[in-house]
Amino acid sequence: MTLVAVAHPSSEPESAAMVCLLQANEIPCFVHGAGIAGMLPGLQISSFNTPTIMVPNDVAARAVELLSVFEPSPSATSSIRQISASAKLRMVAETLLFGRFVAEPTTQASEPEDGT
Repeated sequence: MTLVAVAHPSSEPESAAMVCLLQANEIPCFVHGAGIAGMLPGLQISSFNTPTIMVPNDVAARAVELLSVFEPSPSATSSIRQISASAKLRMVAETLLFGRFVAEPTTQASEPEDGT
């Protein structure tokens, strides 16, 4: 049985709703990266902390059709993704906070020469 990726939910509630919709229609599914995505929120890195809903290949078309209700309509969003001010502020705060935990390279400081 080959699994095919059919959706990339952007949040835990969206992931749960997608899984419930698939299970209600008797479509087996697997959420790849669900555990790590919940533990490492913030910057989404593909194949690391981005959840992916996968279904068997033979029911993939039906699953995509069911999950299409979660996709925003093209008229509702522009072709360029707009990031809200609160999301920008959150990204800056995360960068500043995580930057404190990144070790800077240590260099040996030369001893100041004093005449004594």
